Amino acid sequence: MPGLTVDGIIEKNKLEGSPWAFLFTFYLSALPLTILRYTNYSDDITFDGEVYTRLPMDCTAINKSRDSQLQNFTIRLSNADRVMQALLFQYDGFRKKRVDVQIVNVNNPDAYTDAENYRIESSSFGAELVEITLGQVEDVMGIMLPRRIFTKDFFPYISEPIK
Repeated sequence: MPGLTVDGIIEKNKLEGSPWAFLFTFYLSALPLTILRYTNYSDDITFDGEVYTRLPMDCTAINKSRDSQLQNFTIRLSNADRVMQALLFQYDGFRKKRVDVQIVNVNNPDAYTDAENYRIESSSFGAELVEITLGQVEDVMGIMLPRRIFTKDFFPYISEPIK
């Protein structure tokens, strides 16, 4: 957007009159624990004792497929001060990192959605924006695996074959 300052872009992207805000929690590393918390709301938000820093962003609609699986979606974050670009370099492009997305009503803290878990599929950056594609996390506990096989000669809890 040529001719607009960073403050002008932030002001343009404000959600006027909308009490709903997206809360993004990025889990970047385990040791040492590195967690980033951002919101698309016009002010910083404190939710569940955690502060979510305002960051100009735009995200595509979060859709579900016919079988109720969450589809990939893209968020675009402001990169005007190059902080996000530096984080991308430091944490290997955020690839395979976990992101929790929650929607809250800033006027009524009791109105919120449960956090949806995503995994970062890809990321790219330009002079003004960082684009991150989020995909669904594989539910390892929900995968159907074959059951154990019991035969007349083998029972797994007894070390010797049954005679």
